[in-house]
Amino acid sequence: MDKNKEKKVALLYDGSGAYPSGVVAWEQVLQARGYDVVKASGQRFTDRLAVKPDLVTIPGGHSAKYNEDLGREGVTAISSYVQGGGTLLGVCGGAYFLSEDISFKMLERDGSVTLKDKKGIGLIAARSFNVAVYDDYGSSSAQFATLRMGADYLHAYYNGGPRYEFYSKNQMFPFLFFEDGAEAGVQIKVGRGRVLALSVHPEYSMKALPEELQKLHPAQEKLRAQMRGVKSDHDMILDQIFTRINFVQIPVAECRHAR
Repeated sequence: MDKNKEKKVALLYDGSGAYPSGVVAWEQVLQARGYDVVKASGQRFTDRLAVKPDLVTIPGGHSAKYNEDLGREGVTAISSYVQGGGTLLGVCGGAYFLSEDISFKMLERDGSVTLKDKKGIGLIAARSFNVAVYDDYGSSSAQFATLRMGADYLHAYYNGGPRYEFYSKNQMFPFLFFEDGAEAGVQIKVGRGRVLALSVHPEYSMKALPEELQKLHPAQEKLRAQMRGVKSDHDMILDQIFTRINFVQIPVAECRHAR
């Protein structure tokens, strides 16, 4: 290995709305994959995009707060980064944020359900939505989803991540699927760059648990026991993601064109 070769740089969003556990988990994953990690939000995040990091990661959280924190300048900078050849990974709330339209069902403290329709930044030509109501105040919506990746059936932590109604499937490369065949992980060519959108959370582990599994309660203990059992599945999904990130050319044979 060339000792003078600079390490790859990953810009990790840690601003308003990003779940702290997701930031911690992705920082650990990225460092383990050989990246120098720069955490930033607001104007600093926007400024760091101009120096063309090797990878930008937007973790799970509240997509509306991402918009508030980054503003129009930040959104424009994200688009320019990807269009110019950059690689952007959006996970759960980060994937919602990247889509064109967002429909999100949330369980409120009083037990009522609200439907929030919002606009995303449009890098993914799709409406993103959740099937099960998301519980932001507890763990009732947390689960381990059954997934298919190639010939393998896997399980991964899932809590409210997006399903998609794609407006166009041109230059879209799905690589991970829910049990019903819906896309859980997709790679999309955008300009000279690419977006990877992930609905599940392979970044989490017993060393970096999501907030909703950190409470000492029997329901959380059952989920923690499941987390112990999915480590190899999470690792397989991460291997697939970083194989794609490190592969310069998108395999043309995988391309799913618009119908």
